[in-house]
Amino acid sequence: MPALLNPIPEPDLARYPSCIVCGNARLSELAGTRQMATEARHREQVFRRLVPPETPGYMLKDRAYPTQAYDARLVVCDRCGTLARDPHLSAEGSADRYARDAYHPAWLESTYREFVAAFDARMPELVRWVGPTARVLEIGSFVGGFLASAQKHGWRAEGVDVGQCVSRFARSKGLKVHEGSLEQTRFPDRTFDAVFVWFCFDQLAEPWETLREIYRVLKDDGRLLIRVPNGEFVERVQRLERWTSSDGLHERLRNLLAYSGLAGFPFQVGYTPSSLTGMLEDSGFTSVHVKNRINVRGSSSAALRLVHVGSQILDHATFGAVKWGPWIEASCTKTGHAVAGNELLTCCVA
Repeated sequence: MPALLNPIPEPDLARYPSCIVCGNARLSELAGTRQMATEARHREQVFRRLVPPETPGYMLKDRAYPTQAYDARLVVCDRCGTLARDPHLSAEGSADRYARDAYHPAWLESTYREFVAAFDARMPELVRWVGPTARVLEIGSFVGGFLASAQKHGWRAEGVDVGQCVSRFARSKGLKVHEGSLEQTRFPDRTFDAVFVWFCFDQLAEPWETLREIYRVLKDDGRLLIRVPNGEFVERVQRLERWTSSDGLHERLRNLLAYSGLAGFPFQVGYTPSSLTGMLEDSGFTSVHVKNRINVRGSSSAALRLVHVGSQILDHATFGAVKWGPWIEASCTKTGHAVAGNELLTCCVA
């Protein structure tokens, strides 16, 4: 295993006893540790082929070499379909792991430019949704690409991130980033017109608590947007991969997971459209809309774009009932009253 993967010490891991969304303890194994490791190796090979042979390993971090590199199986909740790695990062281990995660300066600059360009293309749509003048917060601001683009388009933008390396880098670009978690930052009530969680909701050890804190810091009628990998997509691809006897189809399915960043599932939780919708509604948010999306770093794959287009067509053909894209975004509005937590989740349960 490459040294840059920083294997996680055993004390940072904890068993995943029940679903983080609905609390159900009936979990089925979707992929064992051997399959997850095989997918991870395949992902490395795929991305290695996409770059010149002399490209150093540190330039492939978060593509070939994800942060969450430890042996785990993938389980699925028998009730709401949410996926998760087992073992899971403990709450303390997750914060410590991402706080210490380091990136090469060349990688930081390259990723920053890539993210700014991607969000520049997206900002007109977001400005129409939130408004031309707004104070916005990004949770998990990473290298600061969204914050930089938001400022260029007239928003007052700031971020929070537990990562020491990425926070320092973003601040070096003149961006306002608070180092730590949202709960630690303690913004006043009703501070922001919108909150964006582009990259880290699937990594949160206590997502219900974060949703309550987001609700508190949002102004009335404030907007929230969350992007996550689609657990339903991962489950369907992996089941189809096991069922097929065609070597060609098997290879294409493995490539599809790799290009979309989902091979070996280097995330903590794979929310589904229905389970994420249920969490948001039970946290007091309304007008929840879920859309298929391509991740920021996935648009260069022609195969992935084709899958995205196909999933969009299927979405429209089923009047929004089927969302099988590799990544999903949920947008919603703060209205109503926040509630206590996952014991009240009912709308995502079949």
